[in-house]
Amino acid sequence: MCGIAGLIQLEGVSDADLEPLLHALAHRGPDGQGTYINRTGQVGLVHTRLAIVDLEGGKQPFVSRDGREGLVANGEIYNHQEIRRHLDDYHFDTQSDCEVILPLTKRFGREAYPKLRGMFAYGVWLGVHRTLTLGRDPFGIKPLHYWCDGKRFAFASEIKALLALPFIQATLNRDALWDFFNLRYCPGEETLFDGIKRLPPASVMQVKLEDDHLVTQITSFQGDLPTLSAEGDGTSEDDVATAIEESLSAHMMADVPVGAYLSGGLDSSTLTTLAARKNSHLHTFTLGFGEESDENEDAARLAQSLGTHHHDLISSDELFDHLPAAVMALEEPKINGVQGFLLAQQTRPHVKVALSGLGGDELFLGYSRNEIHHRFARLARWMKRMPIAGRVFENAALAGFRAFGGLRHQHSLRGLLYLARLGEASVAAHLLRNAFDSHLRAIGSPFSREFAAEQSHRPSLGDRFAKDFARYAEGQDANALLVGAVQHELTSKLPNDYLLNEDRVSMAHGLEVRVPFL
Repeated sequence: MCGIAGLIQLEGVSDADLEPLLHALAHRGPDGQGTYINRTGQVGLVHTRLAIVDLEGGKQPFVSRDGREGLVANGEIYNHQEIRRHLDDYHFDTQSDCEVILPLTKRFGREAYPKLRGMFAYGVWLGVHRTLTLGRDPFGIKPLHYWCDGKRFAFASEIKALLALPFIQATLNRDALWDFFNLRYCPGEETLFDGIKRLPPASVMQVKLEDDHLVTQITSFQGDLPTLSAEGDGTSEDDVATAIEESLSAHMMADVPVGAYLSGGLDSSTLTTLAARKNSHLHTFTLGFGEESDENEDAARLAQSLGTHHHDLISSDELFDHLPAAVMALEEPKINGVQGFLLAQQTRPHVKVALSGLGGDELFLGYSRNEIHHRFARLARWMKRMPIAGRVFENAALAGFRAFGGLRHQHSLRGLLYLARLGEASVAAHLLRNAFDSHLRAIGSPFSREFAAEQSHRPSLGDRFAKDFARYAEGQDANALLVGAVQHELTSKLPNDYLLNEDRVSMAHGLEVRVPFL
């Protein structure tokens, strides 16, 4: 795990130009720094290192012996030994897992991407082609941001590094802010900063240097990924168990101690149990705040039964005391990253790597909204086929809530029944959101009214999301819509919210968090 960045300037790149990038990413790589400037002096690469594999030899950037090629990479390539065997004619200088990206890209170009297994973001400069190639892993576990004005191009692990460059201004992206207020994350490639974009998961970007301008192209490998199916694909429970164990084994790869986050929930408990079988000195970490809802007791009992070195981290500090630092790390105005920020802060003195159960809820339908999707998809299908009976049911349900439920529940039910009348796709689209944009319009402050009027030309988020689910709603199987909702979680909310948060708050303290479920 590291911090990476790069800069292309047609008029030339100097060490002084790269210094702001190094400084801004220092927290991601406390174990070393390195830079590379190509032979023509127009391309610079930056790396700050958190040493985990090949502690002595794995320094970056990796540079070819003639100086024409350079590589910076963040993350882990879990199948690097297999790749090395297929590149037996290449002379490797280190045992680093990431070094394989350079010869692989040199031989296969952007088609090297599907051969990599792991969590990664990388930048490869190939002088012979005058091309910079960027890649980001299939689920978007590792972040990669970029900026381009046609004559200059910059990329980095974090937005704050790009903003450290004197020619990139921190200008608010108001469309992205509207989406953020409604979703609590920015979907797609947009960020809260105008002109700064995210490279999508499962994508490769190539930046070609022409004589007087830059040409960029993004290739998506999303279509090469396995997709979920309502009918299933014949995978058995044993197959799933084997896949999890194999993934866990790969994620234990390290030349430093590996620990595990243990919340007491099913996801982290499963991973911790498997990890403890492979490492008798496993350290486990749980963060609590002394509240009754804490799962600390469950986690402590499991840790005791497994014989791990358990750290029950109770925070006596006020949560809001850490909010400014957490928001600075997150690069977005969120409050739900503070817990992860504190957990990483207290875990880092013990280990450099921690396993997390992130992704388990998405893959195994662990969220309560998955059950709601399923039930309301069936209700929507029934109400669509029998509109008169559906309206009778709706009136009866609302009457019952007026008699026995509160006003808040009555309005919630009315909204859900309205969605059911619209159809299954709208149910999925709206339930995946954290709020309706109509709520923001109704807040009533001058800012919200002005902002809502400004955004009125854009389709509502519900309508935009509903289009994503329309194809799932066409089939006869009510489970198809649930599959569509889960697919959307995996490709939108997970990379742009949960995984991005985890990377930010952990790397703020120089801690690598790995997610074996993904």
